[in-house]
Amino acid sequence: MMLGVAFLMAVTAAQGLSEVSDEELKQRFMACDEANTQGAMDDVDAMICSTIYESLKERVFAGSSQALLQWWQEEKTRRAKRP
Repeated sequence: MMLGVAFLMAVTAAQGLSEVSDEELKQRFMACDEANTQGAMDDVDAMICSTIYESLKERVFAGSSQALLQWWQEEKTRRAKRP
């Protein structure tokens, strides 16, 4: 089960992103997506999620917004198919 969004936001704010793995960065991005979808995001969360997005785009997708978008769409589909 995924950690709570509030917990991830607090850890991200306290720890920064340089110490997290690429996989953890992807998980945090998807937690942001879930929070946004549920309307459970305030301004601080949105700012942290923006930082997560930029870090993920640069570190994992070589600065390509298009590559990140493609991964995100595939990940959303994969997660939707889970039982």
